Amino acid sequence: MKEGHICPGNAHFDTTKGHIEFRKGHALDCTIQEANDINNLHQFKGNVDISMMRKAMEENHDKIPFVILTATCNSSGGQPISIENIREVRALCDKY
Repeated sequence: MKEGHICPGNAHFDTTKGHIEFRKGHALDCTIQEANDINNLHQFKGNVDISMMRKAMEENHDKIPFVILTATCNSSGGQPISIENIREVRALCDKY
């Protein structure tokens, strides 16, 4: 992680975000909107918004050294990410 780099992910844990920002990078939260609604019973609130991540990669692929996924996303209450969503993120990473 270097100055100007962008690290997309699903609700970065506080210390992870702190380390990214300490190095003058940007932790881009690409978590689905359902994660922000405590009344929504979505099964996988840790999922990545694929369209948001795709846009970030299209526009900034040369500034993204890695993508971080948290399997049980503590910053959104320990929410899981689906295997299907992990595969979609991987496909984007392979493409860019």
